[in-house]
Amino acid sequence: MGLAGMLGGFTAGVALGATTGSRREAVDLGTTLAGEVGSALAGVRLDVHGAEHLAARPAVFLFNHQSQLDVLILAKLLRGGFTGVAKKELANSPGFGVMFRLADVAFVDRQDNAQARKALEPAVQKLRDGISLVIAPEGTRSATPALGPFKKGAFHVAMQAGVPIVPIVIRNSGELMWRGATTIHAGTVQIAVLPPIATDGWDVDGLDEHIRQVRGQYLATLANWPGHGTGQVTATTPVFSVAPPALPLDWGASPRMNPLETAMWRAESADPRLRVTVSLLELLDPAPDWDRLLAAHEWASRMVPRMRQRVLEPALALGTPAWVTDGDFDLSRHVHRIRLPGPGTMRQLLDIVQDFAAAPLDRDRPLWQALLVEGLADGRAGYAAKSHHSVTDGLGAVQLMMRLHSRTAEHDPDRPEPPVPAPGGWSRTGLFAGQVADAVRATPMAAVRQSTRVLGTLTRPWDAASRAAGQALSAVRFTGQNTSAPSSSPLLARRGGDWHFEVVDVPLADLKAGAKAAGGSLNDGLLAAAIGGFRRYHERFGAPVDRLAVGFPISLRAQDDPQGGNRFTGAKFAAPMAETDPAARIAAVRQFVLEARAASATAADTVPAALAPLVGWLPAPVVSTVSGRLTSTNDVQVSSIPGVPFPVYIAGSRITHMYPFGPLPGCAAMITLISHDGDCCIGINTDTLAVTDPGGLAGDLRAGLDEVVALA
Repeated sequence: MGLAGMLGGFTAGVALGATTGSRREAVDLGTTLAGEVGSALAGVRLDVHGAEHLAARPAVFLFNHQSQLDVLILAKLLRGGFTGVAKKELANSPGFGVMFRLADVAFVDRQDNAQARKALEPAVQKLRDGISLVIAPEGTRSATPALGPFKKGAFHVAMQAGVPIVPIVIRNSGELMWRGATTIHAGTVQIAVLPPIATDGWDVDGLDEHIRQVRGQYLATLANWPGHGTGQVTATTPVFSVAPPALPLDWGASPRMNPLETAMWRAESADPRLRVTVSLLELLDPAPDWDRLLAAHEWASRMVPRMRQRVLEPALALGTPAWVTDGDFDLSRHVHRIRLPGPGTMRQLLDIVQDFAAAPLDRDRPLWQALLVEGLADGRAGYAAKSHHSVTDGLGAVQLMMRLHSRTAEHDPDRPEPPVPAPGGWSRTGLFAGQVADAVRATPMAAVRQSTRVLGTLTRPWDAASRAAGQALSAVRFTGQNTSAPSSSPLLARRGGDWHFEVVDVPLADLKAGAKAAGGSLNDGLLAAAIGGFRRYHERFGAPVDRLAVGFPISLRAQDDPQGGNRFTGAKFAAPMAETDPAARIAAVRQFVLEARAASATAADTVPAALAPLVGWLPAPVVSTVSGRLTSTNDVQVSSIPGVPFPVYIAGSRITHMYPFGPLPGCAAMITLISHDGDCCIGINTDTLAVTDPGGLAGDLRAGLDEVVALA
């Protein structure tokens, strides 16, 4: 209804306005009707503070971009007399593409800075002609309600045209419609319009400081939202000395597990070999003060409520597990320390950490532990943290690190201090009863939507169970000449369940340059290097194979998705092992990855959507059996995660390296890369029965990486 109202209102307005003979008047009337009719039909209302500042025209109106609903909001708020900026993909969009072209919207390629600057050049003349410009300085919708970094384009345009900047601060549009959603939730969007900021006297040299100050006004307004009846917003600049509110992070806020998390949680309860503990090893220089490290964890457990939450299983272990605050939380059960006999070596550290990571977590307590390993040479230390995969995927973990790790070694006296969360009050019986009631209430509508497909599954219960668990685990299978079901390597066929850790480093710029030289990405270069390394490993043992079963994840995390949790699917690649040319391997990997990513967008359509919630109602042995079938056919799994691009600290100690270690859910090896401050830190986890020479394999992988790097 909202979409129909927007398009219908715009069309009617343009048709009526065209009778005046003025294209501008037609567009303005269409924009006004689009905002009014669309918002009325969608049930969207605006609560605006500082509306008087909208009269400053012409101006560059900035807005923090949270939702695709913002188009409707801005049309209703500004009504007319403006044009805007949109990503180039919208130029050919049905409906919106026509609207935007009529309104002379500038279409920019967000990947091409030169093209983006050129596309904005006409906006300067339009501002001088009296037409305002609306632009999101973040460049795209934020991943969360948190404010993203600002780009310079809008500020350059305002400075060149000599017009003021008017900040429009949108507080909660994402709550009404997140990215990718097809439903607008009726409600009120809160907006603060800040006083105009004159750009007279600005120059290029001081632009960065002006941008920081404007962004600071957004941060101050979002942190100290104006109350009802004030009529105006008092902006504070600069705002970096303003203490943030004592609220926890909005990371991992979902009260229940999703189907994928449920499947991972239940599978290991029936088969310990399918445990999915993820670990991170950080090298610290110097070793941190123990009391300060404990205090940092206590603070983090208040900033991230998930760190104080345990899993509550419904009665009979049927239904969806929930997260509840542990009333018996004890930090000493989660943070430990050990000292190596000096001078400790990297091998000694890895031996300690691999045993720590492999040990099962207490399923009745919050699903994380940390270990400080002191005694490394030169006064350094190792810090290992592990968590259950049902808590978050790799990208979610990086999101958390970006928000918890400090940019300086000094203590921040102005950091937020949230209170200790109150214990949860759910019981297993109450949780089960509530979910049964929800299922009963939802059944009639679900039956209407899925009647044909659901009836078909009732005659094949095992098939339905397998498909449900398969969808929840998001195992994408591909067929064709280069993507046939891979066969397992006989050399890697044995599985014992014990873990062995190795690490490899390579400069980030070198690996990216090598992969780019062959037309690939960093991830493509890593995959090609891993395939080359395993080819060498097989040749050294006199056991060459034609194909290697390589699995890798594909993130489904949209920018507007809530942080934390798990949003990924999986792809399997029958990697050609005979290829010795690293450039040819990168080309083959690149083609497959592009096909896999395209297929992942529609993979869910191959399974009825109604089946995913069934995972929670399947017995754990069923979930475990299906999970094992989906993951144990991989010889090796490879994953790369964009990490922290700048120096960070924990408890005053600088993190010099950051090695990720993924689990081995039935496969022979897991290779995980995370970029950290200019380096690629690669963690290698191997099954001790499958890989009998893990040190040699690490050397083979180094050789594979060297091949890719040499391409540049």
